[in-house]
Amino acid sequence: MQGAVLSMHLYAGTAVSGSSTGTVAVASLETGGLLASFQAFDSSVGVTALTARRKIIVSGSSEGDVVLWDFSNKILTLPGS
Repeated sequence: MQGAVLSMHLYAGTAVSGSSTGTVAVASLETGGLLASFQAFDSSVGVTALTARRKIIVSGSSEGDVVLWDFSNKILTLPGS
């Protein structure tokens, strides 16, 4: 991942991070391997989270936009006001 890491969420052996370049990355804490990477926003990622069953990734931009992902596709975009 390029840019500074601004957000990190750890859950059940998985790390989700968001960067200053708008990228969201998902990695295995057991293997250190990258599970998924998304260009989420044009602006920085201010918040990341992973649902309890590790099915949905939530990312929020510094501009207030929210995007929900599964591990391969964007599911829903909620624009900020």
